[in-house]
Amino acid sequence: MSQSDISGVSLDETARVWSVLEGHIERFLHAWESGAAPPEIGPHLPAGHGAVRRMTLIELIKVDLEARRQPGRELRPLEHYLADFPELADEIPPDLVYEEYHIRKQAGDAVDVPAYLARFPQIARELERLFGIGGAGEVSTSMFGSRAAVVGSELNPGERIDDFDLLARLGQGAFASVFLARQISMQRLVALKVSADRGAEPQTLAQLDHEQIVRVYDQRLLPDRGLRLMYMQYLAGGTLQQVVEEVRRTTDGARTGGLLFAAIDRALAERGESRPAEAPLRERFANAPWAEVVCWIGARLARGLDYAHRQGVLHRDIKPANVLLAADGAPKLADFNISFSSKLDGATPAAYFGGSLAYMSPEQLEACNVEHERQPDSLDGRSDLYSLGILLWELLSGARPFRDEQVQAAWSATLGQMTARRRAGLDRAHLALVARHWPPGLDQILERCLDPDTDRRYPNGGELARHLELCLQPQARRLLSPSRDDWRRLGRRHPIAGVVVAAIPPNLAAAVFNYFYNDLEIVSHLPAGAEEIFWRTQLAINSIAFPLGIGLALALSWPVAAAVRRAGLIATLPADALRRLRQRCLRLGHYAAAISLSLWLLAAPAYPIAINLGVAEVPAAAYLHFVASLALCGMIASAYPFFGVSCLAVCCLYPALARLETMTRDDRDSLQRLSRSSWIYLLVAASVPMLSVAVLVLIRSQAQFALGLLAAGGVAGLASAFWLFRTLQADLAALTLVAAPPDELHDSVSRSMRGF
Repeated sequence: MSQSDISGVSLDETARVWSVLEGHIERFLHAWESGAAPPEIGPHLPAGHGAVRRMTLIELIKVDLEARRQPGRELRPLEHYLADFPELADEIPPDLVYEEYHIRKQAGDAVDVPAYLARFPQIARELERLFGIGGAGEVSTSMFGSRAAVVGSELNPGERIDDFDLLARLGQGAFASVFLARQISMQRLVALKVSADRGAEPQTLAQLDHEQIVRVYDQRLLPDRGLRLMYMQYLAGGTLQQVVEEVRRTTDGARTGGLLFAAIDRALAERGESRPAEAPLRERFANAPWAEVVCWIGARLARGLDYAHRQGVLHRDIKPANVLLAADGAPKLADFNISFSSKLDGATPAAYFGGSLAYMSPEQLEACNVEHERQPDSLDGRSDLYSLGILLWELLSGARPFRDEQVQAAWSATLGQMTARRRAGLDRAHLALVARHWPPGLDQILERCLDPDTDRRYPNGGELARHLELCLQPQARRLLSPSRDDWRRLGRRHPIAGVVVAAIPPNLAAAVFNYFYNDLEIVSHLPAGAEEIFWRTQLAINSIAFPLGIGLALALSWPVAAAVRRAGLIATLPADALRRLRQRCLRLGHYAAAISLSLWLLAAPAYPIAINLGVAEVPAAAYLHFVASLALCGMIASAYPFFGVSCLAVCCLYPALARLETMTRDDRDSLQRLSRSSWIYLLVAASVPMLSVAVLVLIRSQAQFALGLLAAGGVAGLASAFWLFRTLQADLAALTLVAAPPDELHDSVSRSMRGF
């Protein structure tokens, strides 16, 4: 299909649309310049009746209006165009009306907004917003301005402009051309951006000093040519757009960190640059999972945005082409040409408004749309984070998350359709499909970035960076975002059952040993009837102790369990309430140990007292046997429940309560205290079984079977305790990193990335 036959186009093919538009407009301009009479618009339109034809028609009318503004030419009223092309009369483009106003005002005609509202009452509301947004008469709405050529396109490598020798063309956009240049006075290579003398990009960037934002050196103005020359740090590694293209050329399963440097090497070769001698990131990422590299890139960009936002600067045009790459792989944000700085004198959001549609947040699309009431100054940093989420999705998969978006015949219709698509949220089935090779939790991060509700997105770039950096800590990420088949999810669904299962078996094992030992060592040597009383006493104590212990454990763990089971509740809890729940969660193991030990110690004197009251006086040695055996059983039964319940609390329950923005140094200190105290419990678990055997041998116990059972159980229990101890320590270390201050986490990730 030829270009002129295009009747509709996907948003992913906008480059082709602009090419078609530019071709038709260039031919129309040529007809204007070469003919004696004004050319007709009709012959220069593409065939068909689709979106591209309508867009081209609107732009040709704008060009025709601009051309007729010259002295000696008649400026046609917009109604004449509408009569020639009835297809526009059904839905008059507000930007076309605004363009006529703008051109007539520049031509010196007496025009006012009320007259235009009266001429076009059917779009009066849209015109009111458009005049309000644009600052009527100051900004042209034409995509191509008064000429088709991009600013700087007439310049070529080998030429000199002002203090710069142009060496190579690095890129070209709708509003500027970028060259690799040598600054003669300083004898250094710079990236030179040639643009029209408007906007405040240099002033905006001059406020920013961050390793993830391209450094702007200065600017030079050429008033006679209406040009601005902005020169900045030269980065030889190309842009993320080239990396996206590399991703698209590689199958999903074959993508590794080498893709990043394949794209950088290609850019270096095109510019005659050599690879840096030292490249720790190149070695680190060579065979790393691609998603890990994207998380690293995303975290750095999020930190750059966080810094800019804290300086009062919004970017509002986040896309792969606006992220430059250093030769060592470091990404840097560039092109703040449409940014808004609240600290810049005379700056208004409208003056810097714009962006690339495919990466816009729904609220930014609404602010772009003259049919919507939203104003540009309602946007905040969360809009940039939405755009960053789309960029990361595309970098991960080679495609953007909102598929099959179409350019409509009317500009407002295109914006409205895109807004509605984004307001509907992500397609979860599509998310699950593309996320199958991503680290745990990364899908949730991007889902939160792309939430249509700004209040549910990350509050700032620092929080987003923190979550992305945790994706580079596999253990922490597994804890915070367990997979669907992970046992941790089962623990979260049934926390009470988990506490009971973790605490009861060690106590049952101790009860079995206690029965055998006391029956063989003590009761069999007492007067007749003692055994029956022993049985009844044991039944009574166990009937009270086990339910009481379970009840106490349930009461102490219930607030934590209730919060974990109601995941939606956690997001609504105040930070202080959530912090108290986390503190209680870390104490659950201590509670289990204390309950077990207390009940065993209370039971120790109950047996001899009951027998003494029911049969005869119990010898002092029997008292000693009872107290010693039950106290030792209590110590054994306290160490093992601690590890079982603490592992459940730390591995399953605590991560569900770990809302990162509420984590403080107090959380980190609590985690470290639990880590230290677990060593004490390990020592108890290791020493008590052996100590028990030694004590019972010293008191000349004859219960050989019970002693053997205790020794064997002690060895098996120690092995289990040691395994649980190692698991607990690893998870506590991961969660301590989660609770660390953001800068500490960032430093840890940076060290791991660079191999030191």
